Amino acid sequence: GRIDLYNPADAIHSVARFLKEHGWKNGRALAPATQRQVIRHYNRSEPYVSTVLAMAAALEKMNHPLASASVSLPKLAKTKSGSPTVSSRSPRRD
Repeated sequence: GRIDLYNPADAIHSVARFLKEHGWKNGRALAPATQRQVIRHYNRSEPYVSTVLAMAAALEKMNHPLASASVSLPKLAKTKSGSPTVSSRSPRRD
């Protein structure tokens, strides 16, 4: 199979793996400055980083089911087959 980054499930797993590789742990275990630093590896835009963290906080405040996923995304870091993530149109590397 192939990883398709236009497929939400594949995209979520890829982002989770990326964040984990750059130091993300359960969101509550990281200081806010560290959260910002890790997200900045994914996207250097300060408005983007602020928006991601604000949305995560809003979901958590509402007790939304995605709130627990947003702070523990690295648990999703492996693809279904356990293969590393690759670009959207490339075959999986085993």
